[in-house]
Amino acid sequence: IYWHTADDNVGVSTMTYRDGEEGTFMMMMAPTVDPGDVKVLPKDIIFCIDTSGSMTDDLRLQQVKKALRHTIKKLGTDDRFNIVAFSTEARPFQNTLVSATTENREKAFRFIDELSPRGATAIEEALERSLEMFTKEERPRMLVFLTDGMPTIGETDPGRLVAKATKINEGKARIFVFGVGENVNTRLLDNLAND
Repeated sequence: IYWHTADDNVGVSTMTYRDGEEGTFMMMMAPTVDPGDVKVLPKDIIFCIDTSGSMTDDLRLQQVKKALRHTIKKLGTDDRFNIVAFSTEARPFQNTLVSATTENREKAFRFIDELSPRGATAIEEALERSLEMFTKEERPRMLVFLTDGMPTIGETDPGRLVAKATKINEGKARIFVFGVGENVNTRLLDNLAND
């Protein structure tokens, strides 16, 4: 491991190696990045959260709610967001993406506080409701999809679910998947993220 810090506008480091007569070198050049100068792009993000009955195990839903509140607090003022909770049916916080204003965040926190684990796992409807909210605007679009189980309502075949999600995803949102617990359908989640 070679570690070097510098206060210059461009950090330059060189490492050399000689094997007999011949030798090689590696030169590394790294510009200084001031986090205050970095322009953060406004983004659209939807949190699709499993609230089925199995989310009571190990206080899973409580942990998800805490993480969700923290993440929404960190959104930028130009960001838009929504939450789609799902169990037997999908229940969106709002019907469309909303700006990350103080007022909308407070409403979202109240929505999060009211989430409780109950029912089955309607992954198909949750993906439909979430992905259909994205538009084709020139901003990053992200779906954070979290579940602890397998689909039990609607389409349950992983291949058909992934194909349907890919077709619906006209806004070309990136899907970030998180599996919680031991009964996660990893094939479904991996393919959702990859496709």
